[in-house]
Amino acid sequence: PAPIDPRRGARWWVRRRAAIVHAEVRRYIAVGDGVSLELPIAGTAYECLSLPARDEDSLVHAIHDRMRTAEAALAQSLAAADSVVFVDGPLAVMRGGPAAIVGVIKAHHRRYLDDRHEATLGALGCGQRTPLFAFGEPRPRYSWYLRLCELEDHHHGWHGLVRCEVPTGVGLDAAVALAGISAALLPAFASAPGWDARAPQNLVPVAGLERRLHHLLGERDLILRRIVSAARAASAGAGGG
Repeated sequence: PAPIDPRRGARWWVRRRAAIVHAEVRRYIAVGDGVSLELPIAGTAYECLSLPARDEDSLVHAIHDRMRTAEAALAQSLAAADSVVFVDGPLAVMRGGPAAIVGVIKAHHRRYLDDRHEATLGALGCGQRTPLFAFGEPRPRYSWYLRLCELEDHHHGWHGLVRCEVPTGVGLDAAVALAGISAALLPAFASAPGWDARAPQNLVPVAGLERRLHHLLGERDLILRRIVSAARAASAGAGGG
């Protein structure tokens, strides 16, 4: 993270360039009915996740669980090196403890505040945050809202807001300190509408990483066609229809 000068206040930050240090691609394919398949697709290895269920939601959740587990392991490894780690999304499978890991949530599908406290969100300026509030069982968390940009007249009150969260296991004092760091750093990485349709909540390093990973993974429709073709060939070889 960029250095913070507390004498300049929480709205001061140092602009820094983000760089991808290392990228690792893992490919999984979820298969229902307990079927196990090996799908060599253009020389690319896919690890098969054989599941008893066959509905689409169960298959998708299996892939997402692998993704979240890998993200959590990486975040915890980076935090062990005395770094503050910002994770894109909620801390779904993060184990509790003192690690400095902050989840940054772009979308607001659930209400966490009552009407009186929620009404204060529209008054937040760029780099300002709410006080902390706690929620969540069996994974209790401290959370706060933070605005990434100035709120203009034509914007609604939720424009530019992200919700951040940390496990309560970090302790209240550490959570307050992490909330201050998020307010000092994250607005500097807010994206612009002309560059990202999800601006400003989709932070520039996250958008850049997404584009890089899309390039490494390959063209989606081509990959899908290869998977379907390999699955049909495997089914035919096994005597299926």
